[in-house]
Amino acid sequence: MFFFTFIYKLMILSFFNIVSQTFLDTFNCNWTATAYVYTLVDDSSIECFSDYHTKIALASLLCIIAYYPLSSYAMPNFQFA
Repeated sequence: MFFFTFIYKLMILSFFNIVSQTFLDTFNCNWTATAYVYTLVDDSSIECFSDYHTKIALASLLCIIAYYPLSSYAMPNFQFA
């Protein structure tokens, strides 16, 4: 049981920032474009507010809504195990 809680806690601590940042990157548009065609900072092939961007932003928002409470709930439960 010790190794399970140790590995689980290590995964939550190490992946929380990476997963959260990945979900939040879908909302990071490059607003300094000169041709009024705004794209994502990390992927310039995706135009902001296009149909595809709206779909991935909605999916990302749903994942954030599901992931953050679960990870916030799981961490304190294993902290004192």
